[in-house]
Amino acid sequence: MSAETSVPRPRESGLDISDSGLFRGLMSEAPFAFAFFDPSGRFVRVNSTFTELTGHPVERHLEMTPGDLLSADLATLIDSALRRIGGEGLPVTDQRIRTRAENGDTRHWTVSFFPMREDDLLLGTALFGVDLTERQQTEEDLRRSEERYRSLVESQQQLVWITSPSGVAVEDAPQWRAVTGQGLEEYLAHGWLDAVHPDDRPGAEEAWREALRGRTMFEWSYRVRTRASGYRHFEVRAVPIIRHGRVIEWVGANSDVTPQREAEEMRGRLTDQLGAAALRTARLQGATALLAEALTVEQVVQVIIDVGRTALAADHSGVALLDQDRASLNVINSGGVPDAPGISGDEIALSTTSVMTMAVNSRRPVFAESPQSLRNQLVDAGVEDERIAEFLDGTDERVTSR
Repeated sequence: MSAETSVPRPRESGLDISDSGLFRGLMSEAPFAFAFFDPSGRFVRVNSTFTELTGHPVERHLEMTPGDLLSADLATLIDSALRRIGGEGLPVTDQRIRTRAENGDTRHWTVSFFPMREDDLLLGTALFGVDLTERQQTEEDLRRSEERYRSLVESQQQLVWITSPSGVAVEDAPQWRAVTGQGLEEYLAHGWLDAVHPDDRPGAEEAWREALRGRTMFEWSYRVRTRASGYRHFEVRAVPIIRHGRVIEWVGANSDVTPQREAEEMRGRLTDQLGAAALRTARLQGATALLAEALTVEQVVQVIIDVGRTALAADHSGVALLDQDRASLNVINSGGVPDAPGISGDEIALSTTSVMTMAVNSRRPVFAESPQSLRNQLVDAGVEDERIAEFLDGTDERVTSR
């Protein structure tokens, strides 16, 4: 006695998967180009998509060789692949070709060839092709977009850089390194900070860390050391790239604003100079009015002293008249000359060492910002060392005489 233990096979539909009709149907409707060649290299079967590649109807291909029907470039590519498969027996894949449609548009394809065997017998070669025109156009549009963006960035003198989510520089920034002269290893991680001016570095570093903590836009300005060891002013802006609630990287751009900063500084200097000129003009107008009211030499001298002391922010001032007959200077202001040691009374001989006598004897203004500056001028004037030392011990540090 026995029992049947096999599982009953499901009822089949009556359509064999190997049926040639099914195969033809699949190939004719497939979205990829298909062609089958016999061992001699003649077309046995093609589908409608393949006709878009060649530009000929299906029936035109049958029993024809590629050289009989196709353009020279396409026929050469197919014949070369068929010969390689016939000789080596290995697939030939990812061959790129371009064709021109009836409307004149260029189409881009990638085709692959596979040997079809039964046991060890080569039955023929199958070609499969994929239309890459749309993908090619997308890639071209993306490339153009990148080129336009790069050109825009370069035209605006921007240095673009990227960091990891934690703010560490992990990718090269050629524009930054071209300006700073840093090597790649010097720039990576936090090395970019070494190129920031030492006075600007602490503030920039803290602001960058604050932006990282808050995942907020980073906006700052600092000076960057250049390859030539000078410094240029940059404004920087960086934003976090957030995906699914997480920062995946930071993208920043530094803009060179040195010309603007220099222009601002120049405007500031001009404003100061104009303000100083206006102040001098006002003082001159005031002095003119006071001089117009002065009736005696003493009053004129006092006006000159008061105006001159205010204009120069001087601690002391003196006025003397030249007496050519006596070869001396007569000090006519009551305060005397405090920076002329060894001088008593109101008369100073031209042979005496002082800034006033130096101005008269040389017939040019005398300016001295420090004792050393005054010493150099006294040496140039031929004054003996002992007299120079005596004078400098008693004079003020900053003296001016006209």
